[in-house]
Amino acid sequence: MRRCGHFICRNLVEQQRLQCGSPLSSAAAVILNIDLDLSSLRHQSSRHAQHMHRTNRTLATNSIATVAATEDDNASSPIHGTIPMHGKGLKMGQYAQVHRTFTQEDVNLFGRLSGDMNPVHFPPPPTTTTTLSQTICPTTATAATTSNNDEKLPIVHGILLSSLFSNIFGNLIPGAIYRHQSLKFHNAVRVNEDVVGRVVVTKLRQINRKGRGSGGGVLCVCDTSVIKMGVVAQKVDNTTNDSNSNNCNDGSNEEEKEEIVCISGDAQVWLPDLQLVYECREKGE
Repeated sequence: MRRCGHFICRNLVEQQRLQCGSPLSSAAAVILNIDLDLSSLRHQSSRHAQHMHRTNRTLATNSIATVAATEDDNASSPIHGTIPMHGKGLKMGQYAQVHRTFTQEDVNLFGRLSGDMNPVHFPPPPTTTTTLSQTICPTTATAATTSNNDEKLPIVHGILLSSLFSNIFGNLIPGAIYRHQSLKFHNAVRVNEDVVGRVVVTKLRQINRKGRGSGGGVLCVCDTSVIKMGVVAQKVDNTTNDSNSNNCNDGSNEEEKEEIVCISGDAQVWLPDLQLVYECREKGE
């Protein structure tokens, strides 16, 4: 209706100008100016809407890229060791390892993807029951609860932990293909614990399969393990105070830590089109 009204006003003003052959009357000029102003406003509004659409689309794209980059930074850690990139110069005894801390979000996502919703992998539902110790001494009860939090944290899926091996092979030697993986689970890893996935090359064999369409390559056998650092002993340094014959603790406690093996096993990985370059390689097929 509004556009129709503007069209009618334009027609009336044009007819008056043609019939009279004279300059437009003040009323007609006002009507024409109003109509032109409205057209200009509509044009500016359309340009503004297009600009805002482009701006919003750019912001959305940048936000998605930022989130993706953040997720990638959280999910991937640098790989350290002596195994060369792309496997060129690969030798027995070389190793590679990656550090990782699995969060509850990681465990939740893996549980949904795999369908393994075992309650040991997820936090228990919150309870509102108040115990007698909390009623009598809430401070002491809170401290005891905090000290036991680590022991009650959910357990990370063992298969999720073993994915660290695939992380190493896939990133160091792109195109590597798994042939075999054995796993033994020794100790649980809980959410937010720092772990290290490690592979050590134990055997290499050149494979030449002419006429089979494989192109040959190298068969690599590795020892695989997931470890964490655990406290095995605590040293307490006692010093003697000259003014007091009793021994007192100066507060310098040292914790002895050692590697605790959580998962062990071995992997067999095929590295297509790779050629061994050292003399001590085994005879291929």
